[in-house]
Amino acid sequence: MSGGTVKRWRLARDERGGVGVLIVVGLTAFAILVSVFFTDVLTVFTGMRMNQTAADAAALAAAREATKVYIEALQNKLEGKIARLDGEVDREAWRRYEDDCYESCGTDADGHESCSTVCPPSIVPYWNAVVADWSIPGSIVRHLPSNPNPGGYDPTVKIPLDEAVRYFYRDDCPAVPLCGSVIEPRANFRRDVDAAIEHALAGRIRSAAEEFAGENGAYTVNAVTYVKQDAQDVSAFAIQVTVERRLSFLSVDARVFSNSPAVHNAAAADIDRI
Repeated sequence: MSGGTVKRWRLARDERGGVGVLIVVGLTAFAILVSVFFTDVLTVFTGMRMNQTAADAAALAAAREATKVYIEALQNKLEGKIARLDGEVDREAWRRYEDDCYESCGTDADGHESCSTVCPPSIVPYWNAVVADWSIPGSIVRHLPSNPNPGGYDPTVKIPLDEAVRYFYRDDCPAVPLCGSVIEPRANFRRDVDAAIEHALAGRIRSAAEEFAGENGAYTVNAVTYVKQDAQDVSAFAIQVTVERRLSFLSVDARVFSNSPAVHNAAAADIDRI
């Protein structure tokens, strides 16, 4: 082999080696870019899934807290209604009792005329008659302090909340003295529930949402919304929560974003009904 041929062969071999190195370097760089891109895509996907889990947890916690809030508010209001009902029952029972009293007059042995008021022997049947006429549920009757029946008053008896709501919020008032202050239209029940939940929305309910959102990886709770029942959607009775989770990328500097990069997810959970 001549010297020129050997030189050309070495040159060609060096060129092939250089191209091979470039190919390896290029493939390595491409693999790095792909892995960075894939990592960022995975970051977004994982962030969205984790944030959705946080949104779901926050919505459930907020709905549970909303249920507690409106039940507590109703129980407080129902206690006042029971106290007023007790006063009305007692007043009506004594009115009926006194209506059956009468004056009895007679002459004694000395010829002097005297009169006295004669009344029924017990208030119990009159009180029970009022309770029956006004269709008061037995569990509520046990909570009326004026109950004259032996062992009749027992505040330890639990009043089913749904039973109390049905009695005190209705469109057919059983007696005039009860209308308004004791018995309210059914529509007022919805008003009282809405008022209780809206009052606690920015406080207790949002705090419950933030606690569970944070425990499940969300950065912040952006909004907590009460979805009311209305004429268009009578089934609506829920809490909706929107949460945010901030992200960081390998391929893009966060400074290129006008705001910190983040994913936002929303979830809603139904409030328990009674």
